[in-house]
Amino acid sequence: MLTAVDGKLFSNDCEVVYVPPHNLRIYLIQKNASSSLRLEAERQNWSILRNDELRSLSSIDVFLRDPRSRLVSGINTFVQHLIRDQPWLDAATCEFFATQYLFLNRHYLPQWHWIVNLSRFLQPNCKINLHPKDRARQLTDFNSRALIDPVTKDHADYIVSQCKDISIWLLLDEILIGRIGESYTWPELLYLYSQHPVRPLDIVCHQLF
Repeated sequence: MLTAVDGKLFSNDCEVVYVPPHNLRIYLIQKNASSSLRLEAERQNWSILRNDELRSLSSIDVFLRDPRSRLVSGINTFVQHLIRDQPWLDAATCEFFATQYLFLNRHYLPQWHWIVNLSRFLQPNCKINLHPKDRARQLTDFNSRALIDPVTKDHADYIVSQCKDISIWLLLDEILIGRIGESYTWPELLYLYSQHPVRPLDIVCHQLF
């Protein structure tokens, strides 16, 4: 662990909900229909596996969302949660820190990083199946917004414009989006990124350290 934030971002709470009617084992990622799927799991009494229980799985399904849309929604959720819990804070200041110091919260931590955290609990031969987030509509009619007001298009554009060096962070997830419909083990995903011409992991590590 490098900082106190790391324990929040890479916490020991990886959850996979088993959806028997579709034979899916869906890794719950915030801002990717996780609240709706959790509500459906409660309604249907679907089981949820956590952390070391995931080592028994031969495959896991990951729902992926457009990274720009998820970034904006995640920052918006982060800010509104802060104001809800600490109403004396200023929304503009909270948003400033969210856009200037990526990434402070799991709601907009890149989906790539969520899979990095998941990999700690997987067997090397476990397949990670990549799906579009919209597939969640086939599984549940819940559409949970968790009491969060959506942002306007202009505000969304402003949020993205304020994020520092955002293109490389979005690229981490864009690579995954480009592989939707395919399956990889964790070592295969690492190799895929290592062969990308931009070498995004090298750039990200250089920016961090």
